[in-house]
Amino acid sequence: MHVIRHYTREAGLRNLEREIGTLCRKVARAFTEGKTEPTAIDAAKVRELLGPERFFSEIAERTQEPGVAIGLAWTPMGGDIMFIESTKMGARKA
Repeated sequence: MHVIRHYTREAGLRNLEREIGTLCRKVARAFTEGKTEPTAIDAAKVRELLGPERFFSEIAERTQEPGVAIGLAWTPMGGDIMFIESTKMGARKA
């Protein structure tokens, strides 16, 4: 789940397959270099092997701020969540 949430951003599985392949290759290389104990892949190990997280969820961050609304954008290639910032303005007199 950590790889899905923080290292891929697509509707398909192509990048997920690549990231899992990268993890497997790095573990296999460590094995060939003499590390024979079993390797458990948890969130900390993923960060160690794949580097810093590439994507983070802005939803938790942005919904705590006043004046931020959440919208969805749709395209034939997929979609994304957008954050729309607003401010309160005084009424104009005509």
